[in-house]
Amino acid sequence: MSPTRSVLISTLAVLVALTIPVGASAQLGGSSSGWAPVMVGIRFGQQQRTGSWVLGGQARIPILPSGIVEVMPNADITYLTGEKQYQYALDAAWVSGGRHGGLYAGAGLALRRGVFNSSVGRETKKGWDIVVGLKTMPGRGIPVGIQLEERWTFLHLPVNPSVLSLGVNVPLWGWGHFGR
Repeated sequence: MSPTRSVLISTLAVLVALTIPVGASAQLGGSSSGWAPVMVGIRFGQQQRTGSWVLGGQARIPILPSGIVEVMPNADITYLTGEKQYQYALDAAWVSGGRHGGLYAGAGLALRRGVFNSSVGRETKKGWDIVVGLKTMPGRGIPVGIQLEERWTFLHLPVNPSVLSLGVNVPLWGWGHFGR
């Protein structure tokens, strides 16, 4: 197991511990009215097969007031040896705890731009992706939410990329009122 993967798995264990008590609305002293906030964030990680670093960003836009379903537009840059590849995706995800965070799973459409065949040069491949993860929401004196995510992209390539990443998200509204 690589050191990066070990750190990310350890982080997952901490996130699970933080997420479990945060899920109870009574502990937060509020009701569950109003829309869950839109969140924006950054993430970093590693492409599993190549060991290349990945830097990306995303928005998490609830499409139900409870936040149990989100649309997640996102973009990544993969830093391969001597080249960068760019990936853009639009995913829909189900979030187990809605506005309180928790486990999530989703799928969507993906575009990836890079050199996949040296005789063709730079090209754009279309495909789809699957994402699973865990996210926390701001609360208990922590102004940001954290996410740990695994993303598999299927582009009809000999080796399709998968990325394990750690991210930080901030709400666009509701600062200090998470979960209310």
